[in-house]
Amino acid sequence: MRRILIIVVIAAQAGVLAWMAAGREWILRRGERFLVRSAGADPQDPMRGAYARLQFELSNVDRSLWRDGLPTLVGASLRDSRSLADTPVFASLRVNDSGLAVLAGLSDRRPAQGPFVRGRIESVSGDIVHVRYGIEAMFMEQDAATKFDQERARLRPGAPMDVEIAVSSDGTAVLRGVQWESLGLVATFERDPVPPANPPNPPGPGNRPRIVPPRQFIARVRLEWKNYGDKEIAIAIQNNAGLLRLVPNVRASQNHYRWVGEGLPPARVEAASIIVLPPGGSHVETLDLTQPAWFVIDKKARPDSAKPIALRDVTDPWAASFRIEYVPPSRTEVAALPHADRMAFSSLVTRAFSSVVGGD
Repeated sequence: MRRILIIVVIAAQAGVLAWMAAGREWILRRGERFLVRSAGADPQDPMRGAYARLQFELSNVDRSLWRDGLPTLVGASLRDSRSLADTPVFASLRVNDSGLAVLAGLSDRRPAQGPFVRGRIESVSGDIVHVRYGIEAMFMEQDAATKFDQERARLRPGAPMDVEIAVSSDGTAVLRGVQWESLGLVATFERDPVPPANPPNPPGPGNRPRIVPPRQFIARVRLEWKNYGDKEIAIAIQNNAGLLRLVPNVRASQNHYRWVGEGLPPARVEAASIIVLPPGGSHVETLDLTQPAWFVIDKKARPDSAKPIALRDVTDPWAASFRIEYVPPSRTEVAALPHADRMAFSSLVTRAFSSVVGGD
């Protein structure tokens, strides 16, 4: 009898695995296909072999995109955000001008219409809900993983990776494959010394010399757009601003600063601002973060004392972690301008940085 029971259990487990595999295969063949942008990957794991652990732009959801009862749900759990772990959520998708599926909203209710992906809350950090969708691990052969790592680190720095997914009618997503975008954005940080607040003791009788090591801050960001593809790509650069924004690093839970330009509409694009990059070509711009256009405001300060300050004057650099985002014009905005057929419509973000250190 015991032997029969063991056989039944093994058969049941095999049946469940077969059913799961069949369901996954059905989604791969019949599910609606989307391209979603990855927000980073770790291609090696010594415990589980060679695979890519993926993160997505869909994974970190700002409060502005919370819908229906989700704000109330999160607000009721602020003291213990762990109580929200594994709570089902639904990410509504829309396809932008570049053909990427981006997040339109995150809800605790299944959408009545439109494409969506089913996920579960992983954690909450301030105004950010972190979500997993069951597509965060992509297994690869060792050679493929090594090639993947080389492309990411050396051959295409700053180029986003897009992941193709298939989605069933109930929002279950399955990975299909990956591809690299042709346009990349690389940030290099330039530092200046900060004079010490308390100067060294002046020379004289009884005074021991006190050496104050110079502190450095990131004063400028050198941005380089690179065309890794085999076709010309057009970008729009509007006087170092307008289409460039300082956006919070959503992976930094201590952030409580915002950029002074947050919420401002992008600048109108003119023909003179469009630059065409040939295959292998690049374009460089440098942002001076000491200028008022790039100042930040402490969201925790009282309204009467919340004044714009330069990043170098932030007392706690870990509370002000940002990225530079390039927001290209829409297809409609450039329809009548030169090189509209070559324009790249996907936004790009740099690696994260604070006033003193670059990250990622």
